Amino acid sequence: MRFDHAVIGVADLDRAIAAYAALGFVVLPGGRHTGEGTHNAIIRFGLDYLELMAVHDPALARSRPFGSQLLDFLADRDGGLIGYVVAGEDLDTLAQAMRGTGLEPTGPFAMQRERDDGNILRWRLLFPSGQRWRDIAPFVIEWGTGDADRTAWDAPVPHPNGVTGVSGLVVVAPDLARASQIYGRALGLPIDPDGAGRARSAVGGVAIELFSSAERTGAGDRSGPIGEGLHEIVLQVNDMAAAAKVIPGLDRGAGGRYRIPPRSALGARLVVAEVSGPGS
Repeated sequence: MRFDHAVIGVADLDRAIAAYAALGFVVLPGGRHTGEGTHNAIIRFGLDYLELMAVHDPALARSRPFGSQLLDFLADRDGGLIGYVVAGEDLDTLAQAMRGTGLEPTGPFAMQRERDDGNILRWRLLFPSGQRWRDIAPFVIEWGTGDADRTAWDAPVPHPNGVTGVSGLVVVAPDLARASQIYGRALGLPIDPDGAGRARSAVGGVAIELFSSAERTGAGDRSGPIGEGLHEIVLQVNDMAAAAKVIPGLDRGAGGRYRIPPRSALGARLVVAEVSGPGS
């Protein structure tokens, strides 16, 4: 498996595109999810990306699990992190294996997104513990549209702020035993609990930190009730000084990480960290 993308729910897609462009990201038009009432924009790094997702048809979205939950999430906020996705293969076999661990996954089932240029992206999704946003577990995606087509239609370009990708995720998982079951047994990812309210995992080169409560993450801003699920994304840059000249209001935190003001990111908790060496 590899990290595929993280999803940021936003109340207004045009406003979100402008806000993230002001943070120094190149934001690409995405398209509409067929039959879901949602649409998106893409911040692409390579095969991995950030997705800005909003509702364009409230009536249709309300009739669908994804859209209904997104509308509820956005009822009292401008936006925020709602989940992340890992890429895998043979989801039917994976779903069967998950059921063998006692989970009740949803899927896999087919979805698609139609771009403004008429190209259609197709994929299947599997939900390890039911179909919902703000889960402690990632969704698993199996792409039907090839890597070459996706990166040609949403061509990666250098971002003015110097961000080159996602290097880490912070997840609030109140029940670390359940998290260990999902990450370790069901998804086959490494899981290393420390016995003190924290566990570590990883997918590809992306580190995952799981905490038993938001108060233990040390993630800085915790404004607004958000509960369990994806809490923070760590973005990597090669030159922090250069990034700080482009990203307004960066707030220096612990461990060489700089926090983007959540208000500027429409509620999403994003931090920037400098990396160097192979893979950077």
